[in-house]
Formats: sequence, structure tokens, C-alpha cells
Amino acid sequence: MKLLILLIVTLVSLPSFTSSADFDVLVIVWPASFCEGSKKCLEEKPNIFTLHGLWTNRFTKVCSSVTPDLNTFRSWPIFADLNQYWLRLDAENIIIWQHEWEKHGTCIADPLGYFTLTLQLYKNNFNIPNLLSSLKLHGKKILFMTDFISFAFVLLIFIIFFVVIVSTVVPNSTTTYTYAQLQQAFNEILGGGNHNIFLKCLGKRNKKLHLQEVGIYMDLVSTAVISSPIPTSMCDDGRPIVFPDVKLVNK
Repeated sequence: MKLLILLIVTLVSLPSFTSSADFDVLVIVWPASFCEGSKKCLEEKPNIFTLHGLWTNRFTKVCSSVTPDLNTFRSWPIFADLNQYWLRLDAENIIIWQHEWEKHGTCIADPLGYFTLTLQLYKNNFNIPNLLSSLKLHGKKILFMTDFISFAFVLLIFIIFFVVIVSTVVPNSTTTYTYAQLQQAFNEILGGGNHNIFLKCLGKRNKKLHLQEVGIYMDLVSTAVISSPIPTSMCDDGRPIVFPDVKLVNK
């Protein structure tokens, strides 16, 4: 009941907007991958998925030529949240805020409305700050089930162990995953088990890829997750993917 009340309050409090796009995408970034090999990034990378932006599928015009300055951002009640969750990891935060507004936000809402909406989707609807915990719990549920089965079917221990390993997706700088494993894990947590997310990877040719971004397809009118008309992958499906541990990157 509490969850239902929270959802209703969240939806009612969302700012009004207009969007002619078929769908929109909430894009989040994994700091450890974004900063891989960069000397300009923050010395201490956040151990959460941070915001990249809220994008519309079609953007053929600019609806506003007014871009907020730093003083405007500072005057907003969401300024602290912007600095905590919406980071430009290798430069001043205002650079990414202004860029996302100019490229993606002008036709969605007024400046404060756009940033407020994006933060509410990020924090309330999808609970991204706790995404890592959700992924770990997802793996533990599978582990509990398979442990129970193993007592009854001793001969299946090896198969059960394999299922546990591939079903648990957590940051680890040595373990590699397939695209299908990562897609399934994030879809089940964020997309309701359907093909409602895309993954973007970073990496040089013939080397392991690093999971850099996750995009969630959605409809802003209903704030519901939707399937993409054309499944999108920005990773080479055949190459191993690393989901690096921020703690190791920070050393």
C-alpha cells in the first residue's frame, strides 16, 4: 500500500510537458567505465549509476533559445540533487546540464521542469541510486532457489553453480559477461523483463568492452517503460563485457 501511495504521489507531482516523440529514453552512466583511461575524471568516482540525460526519440527543432546559467541552477531547490546525481565526471557539472537542456530538453518542459522530471524518474520511478542493490538481490534470489534444488539433485550441482554465476551481475573488474547476460539482468530490474533497455559499451578493438551506459525506453505521458520499436545495441554482442568495480578504479 505504501508503494502504491508513493507511486501515485510521484506521478501527480511530475511537471507538465509536451513531447511529440514516439518514445523517450532515460540514460544513466556507470562512472568506472566512463572514466576508464581518463586522467581528467573525478578522483573519487561515485559507486552508483549517475544521470546522463532524458532524451526524446525525435528532435527536429529547438523550442527555446534560453539556457540557464549557474546562478539559475543554484537558485533551484533541486540544485543539491543535480550535483549528487547528474555529474559531468571529467569537467564542471554545468557543462552537461546546459548541453542536455539545449540538445534534449527544450521541447519537453521549461528548464526547471525538465531537470525536475528527469530527477524524479531517476530517483522515484526507477530508483536508480539503489540499482546495484537490486541487481545483487536479484542474484541472491536465484542463489537461494538453486541451493534448495541442489539438495534434492546432487548430480546437478555443476549446472546449478553455472546458473548462479551467470545470473548474478555485480561490478567486478575481472569477471566478464556476455551482452545477453547483462541485457537480461537490467531488463528484469528496470524493464519488466522485456527488451526495454539498451546498453552502450566502451572499448578498443579486439579488447574487452566496458559497460558504460544503460538506456531505459519509456513514454513520458504515462511514465511507463515501453519496448523499443527497433532494438538497439551499442555493444559488440560477440565480445566479453566488463562491469568494472568503482572501488578498484578509484585506487
